[in-house]
Formats: sequence, structure tokens, C-alpha cells
Amino acid sequence: MKQFLLEARMMQYEIFVTGRVQGVSYRYYTQKQAQKLGLVGYVKNQTDGSVKILAQGETINLDKLKKWCSIGSPYSSVKDVRCQISAETEPYSSFSISY
Repeated sequence: MKQFLLEARMMQYEIFVTGRVQGVSYRYYTQKQAQKLGLVGYVKNQTDGSVKILAQGETINLDKLKKWCSIGSPYSSVKDVRCQISAETEPYSSFSISY
């Protein structure tokens, strides 16, 4: 019987989250969730009050992060989560909070 190895598909997602997501530890909780899933990239507050997440990793884990984003931190109130697949801009070695 032949065994097939499935290659992990590496992708990059740009996720934009709106609602009450600034000043409620959303970036901190996002960083912890991304690290738990083995993703790299960053999370950053935007001037319009939203949060941007750029995450790279295996598709299955990126999808888990995207799903988690609609819940967010215990103090947040997420209104909308938009996601787009984008070309890798640069390789990241960790997941950080960007200021």
C-alpha cells in the first residue's frame, strides 16, 4: 500500500477586524493565538479603529486564526472580519505586535 505525504500549504492572510477591538487587549490575545497555531507575522492597530493581522503559515491554521478573530479577546466586541489571501511580502520569523 502506498502512503502519500501531503505537503503543508503555506499561505499569507491579511485579516481586518472591526468593532471594539482597540484598547481591549485584542492584539495581545491575537498574538498568543497565532503563536499557539505556529503562525508568523504581526497584528497592528489601524488609524480607523480596526485591527490588521498579517499572518503566514499553513492554511488550516490560518483558517483557525480567522475563525478565532470573530471571537477575539474577552473584552472585545467584533463587528466584522474580512480576510484576503495575499502574496508573501517578506518572511517573518515570529508573530509580533506592531506599534
